[in-house]
Amino acid sequence: MAHEIFGDRFLDRRAAWHKVGQQCVAEKLRALPALKKIKGDFGVTLRPLYFLTPENQEIRSGFHQIVRFPTHDDNEYVPLGDPVTADYVPFPPHDVCASWDTAMPEEVFIETMGVLRRGAMFFITAKLPSIDVFGDEVERYLGVTSPLDGVTALSAEEWPLRVVCANTLRAAQSGAFASYHVQHRGDALNEIGAWLGLSYAKAKANVERLKQSFKKLAGTRVDDNRAKMGFDWVYPLPPAPITDGPREVIARRLKRYDELSSRITRFRLAAFDLFNGAGTGMNHPSADHTAWGFVQTVTELEDYRRGSPIGGERFGNARDSESAMFGSRARVKERAMTEALTMSGVPVTKAHVGLN
Repeated sequence: MAHEIFGDRFLDRRAAWHKVGQQCVAEKLRALPALKKIKGDFGVTLRPLYFLTPENQEIRSGFHQIVRFPTHDDNEYVPLGDPVTADYVPFPPHDVCASWDTAMPEEVFIETMGVLRRGAMFFITAKLPSIDVFGDEVERYLGVTSPLDGVTALSAEEWPLRVVCANTLRAAQSGAFASYHVQHRGDALNEIGAWLGLSYAKAKANVERLKQSFKKLAGTRVDDNRAKMGFDWVYPLPPAPITDGPREVIARRLKRYDELSSRITRFRLAAFDLFNGAGTGMNHPSADHTAWGFVQTVTELEDYRRGSPIGGERFGNARDSESAMFGSRARVKERAMTEALTMSGVPVTKAHVGLN
């Protein structure tokens, strides 16, 4: 249950997350009305942590726990994330949405919004002007993630998505050409507002830069051998197991290694099959055996391949979607973008790979 969308607290203007949450095609919503629609408003606070001495004396540790208040469908106080210091400020979704609505122009409406992990992650996306890459249209989104894990800062990023594939949310975190972070401290809400306004302005100003970068990828030819080498790098095999120890332990290690290696090999073959024509829109000149097509191949595979069925189809889809945005699948797509930039001779910077 740790990696699900929290109840039905997800909204999308398109049905991209497979029966999870609410589809909202006709309405144009700002952040606060969208939050109300998904019933995503909940309170959070900090509570001091204590420890017991061997003499059973309770002593305050100096650290605090982020705690989510009960909601209409989850009647528990829920601890979120790691312990934090007293100056950590947990921002509930309502505060983030209020800052968004203050900072964003009135014509900017919510594309997606969701709450994950019983409140530990909140995100918003809005659509930006699209880019034409030799006839292959790329939509752009401004995304904000607000984690309550005690470790990760709030972030805003610009994400490019390819319309022909309807890729879910990210064409890799690596495509975040604009990225900003704010720590959970002090007067951060005012910083968030300024930061959001700056993010939106920079994202609008980034059109030409993105267009040239994408066209460079689309103009770089990639033959089958180079593509296979790239997929080998994007999907690396696990390290060989250590063969010291009891026989039964070594046998378990070897079995696990064989299972992981077989799985990775299947991913490589599936990626190459998509790249070689089976992928959505891969017959388009901009994607047919190009570095641009290489990125889109990995994106399609990571966004749409089925993961673990644990928890049923609905919960599995939610976990897969979260991973595509924030987890292991996003990191795979980041490697794909890095490899494509290398193929094209474009210097790989922190701005390209979304690590700043």
